[in-house]
Amino acid sequence: MAKAQRQEVIPANRIELEARHRGLGQRCLSWILKFARRLAFWSVALVFILLLASAVLSTFKKPLDPWQASYPISEFSEADFRPDMSLAEYLEFEDKVFSELPRYLVDGSGGRYSKYFRYVKNSSMNPLEFDVNWNRTTELVPKNIRGGILLIHGLSDSPYSTKRIGEIFFRHGYYVLNMRMPGHGTVPAGLLDVRWQDWSAAVKIGAKHVKSRLSADEPFYIGGYSNGGALALRYATDALLGETNPLPDKLFLFSPAVGITPFARASNWHKLFTWHPVFEKDKWLSLELEYDPYKYNSFTKNAGAQSWLLSQAIQNNLRRVEDLGKMAQMPPAITFQSAVDATIVGRKIVTDLYAHLPSNGSELVVFDVNHEANLAPFFAIDPRTVLKLLEYEEPFSYELTVI
Repeated sequence: MAKAQRQEVIPANRIELEARHRGLGQRCLSWILKFARRLAFWSVALVFILLLASAVLSTFKKPLDPWQASYPISEFSEADFRPDMSLAEYLEFEDKVFSELPRYLVDGSGGRYSKYFRYVKNSSMNPLEFDVNWNRTTELVPKNIRGGILLIHGLSDSPYSTKRIGEIFFRHGYYVLNMRMPGHGTVPAGLLDVRWQDWSAAVKIGAKHVKSRLSADEPFYIGGYSNGGALALRYATDALLGETNPLPDKLFLFSPAVGITPFARASNWHKLFTWHPVFEKDKWLSLELEYDPYKYNSFTKNAGAQSWLLSQAIQNNLRRVEDLGKMAQMPPAITFQSAVDATIVGRKIVTDLYAHLPSNGSELVVFDVNHEANLAPFFAIDPRTVLKLLEYEEPFSYELTVI
């Protein structure tokens, strides 16, 4: 005898309750979709209003000066790089760049420009009028070479900023190449479209040249200030990761820019709209008078973004070097870092670099205050962080000096 099938009887109140739940879910979904559409509409409207406001405000700003509106077309870039490229070929690019600079000069007799401005004809601040233009790549060659060093200046700087360091090494018998990075030493607009890879390619050329001037037993060093210190680290880690770059015997880092907040990268979002001439002034973080013959006072947003991207590339390299077990091959580093710094996050020097170095003779010198503040808006600053980290890290794998 077949078993009777059991049929579940659903109470009417349960059916009604489920129908209510379905209706509530549909209403909630409908409300969410409606809210999302409104949010998207008002977000687009807000962006449009902000762009319109920026365009209107731009009309009240003074017009861009020639040195802010365009840059030399002859500048070296990564696309020009070849592994066998010589320093002489790089300097040919530099010659062409500096041959373009006279077209940026203005007449100072009209009243708008002071005779003390950098880009005024016959100005006392115009480096093109100097006997030696220290914005350019320079070499110091001792009679008897004991070693060699490549020096790399900081962001918006020029080789003049590392000139004194080079002179010290020169007096000790070192061949010195104080190299100008692309976009620097010319006009502030040179940093509008430059990429960190352009700087990195130039460093490879300079390093190979310095090494070629030395015998096998003579030491090869790289030194860099701020962004230049970051480029030195990038170069050294590239060499450890298998590139054919000659590995330096030692690094000299002066407040290396390895700790930059992501805010610097966000600064390049302006490129979504600054392709239109109406918004060209929004490419700049600051537009200042140019009276310093060896440093830009005006500062592009792209420069900060590229420095941040470089710092990320360094951190990625350092992680790969450690994962591959090659940190023991890292050259010794001597770093001079201020405890209170307006341009870099000093704790990153300890956490990302020195905490991972082997006992290879590295040294960290922590001193008082670095007052150089061009990149201040892009950095998170805690005056006590570096020293607090050092208090709890003993014993050190490196020598520590606190001034």
